[in-house]
Amino acid sequence: MSYDVFSGYAALFKHPNDELNYCVYIIPGNPAVVPEDLTKWHEFIMKEDPQVSRALGKDFEIERMRAGWILNGLCV
Repeated sequence: MSYDVFSGYAALFKHPNDELNYCVYIIPGNPAVVPEDLTKWHEFIMKEDPQVSRALGKDFEIERMRAGWILNGLCV
């Protein structure tokens, strides 16, 4: 399994109402990962990573992937 997406990470958050949030955070700077490929990487990790796919199970419902920028810098 190849993760050319790094640097970055995936996270799963379980909420009290039994909802599970699945997020992929990609840190800018990897020339192999461009904004146009974010959906591809989101789906790849969801399906191919054994821990993420096991946590999601087989009959999950998922919203359309959304992307946003993580701002770096100092807040003054």
